Amino acid sequence: MLNRIYANDFQMKLYYLFMLADGECTDNELKLLDKIVEPMELKKKEREAIRKFAENIFLTGSSDDSCSTDDDYYTANNDYSTYNEDYSELVIKHIKELLSEKGYAKKFYRSQCGDKVEEARMLWTLINLGYADVSYSKPEKKVVAFLKKYWEADDAMIQAMIDTADTLLIMTKQKEWLQTTDQQYCVIRDSIQEVDDNINRLFNNIEVLISEAEIA
Repeated sequence: MLNRIYANDFQMKLYYLFMLADGECTDNELKLLDKIVEPMELKKKEREAIRKFAENIFLTGSSDDSCSTDDDYYTANNDYSTYNEDYSELVIKHIKELLSEKGYAKKFYRSQCGDKVEEARMLWTLINLGYADVSYSKPEKKVVAFLKKYWEADDAMIQAMIDTADTLLIMTKQKEWLQTTDQQYCVIRDSIQEVDDNINRLFNNIEVLISEAEIA
C-alpha cells in the first residue's frame, strides 16, 4: 500500500509539472486530470499539497516552500525572460529530481509502478493532457521527448499515441459540430453514435498498445 501511495504522489506531481510547461494549467487540462486521477482516490488535502508543490516551482523555480518570492530572489535565481512562456527546462529539471536516486520517490516508483506498461500509460496521459487545451504545445512536446528518452520508450508507440490523440481531437470537434446541425434527430443520433464508436475503438487500440509496451 505504501508503494502505491508514493507512486500516486509521483504521478500527480509529474502531471501538474507537465501542465505548467507552457505557462499555465488550463481549465480543460484540470478537468481531464480530475477524470484521470479519480481511481487514485487521493484526498483533497493531498491534491492541494501537490498542486502547491508544482505551482511553487513555477513561481520561484524551487519546490522548497520556504523560498522567498521577493524581487531580489527572482533576479538572483531565475531569469524567466529567457523562457518566453516555455518552462520546459524548469519542468524537466524538477522531473529529473523526482526520478533521481536522491528523489524520495525513486525506490517506491521503481518497485511499484516503474515498469514499461506503467511508463507507457503515464506518457499517454501526458499526451492526452497536452491535447486537452487543443494545442499540444512545443514545451509539452519537449517534456514528453525527455521522458521518452529517459524511459527508453518505443518511438513508434509514442508516434501512435500522438496520432491517436490528434484523431480523437478531430472526432471530438466533429461530434460537437453534429450537435449544432439542424438535421433530423435520428440522423444526428446515428452520426454521433458512429463517432462515439470510433472514439471507443481508438481508446481500445491504445490500451492494447500500452499492454504490449513490455514486448516493444
